Amino acid sequence: MRKQSVYAAKNAKNKTHFFKLLDKHNIAIKPSFKEGSDGQQEIRGFSFEMRNKDGSVIAHSSGSKLNRKLLT
Repeated sequence: MRKQSVYAAKNAKNKTHFFKLLDKHNIAIKPSFKEGSDGQQEIRGFSFEMRNKDGSVIAHSSGSKLNRKLLT
């Protein structure tokens, strides 16, 4: 999953292309939230999930663990 995510980040022409490159390898991005000082939800970061053909999660990681510089 790390290899495919880094490849997508380095080679994507825009965000739509980035998501298409990840989707090609069954990788989805999910935001994680925290409560901000004003009580509103703020995005804390992103996690990546790779699924098999049955839809079961086979790998899960935060963007910072895959590649902090490129994916956060």
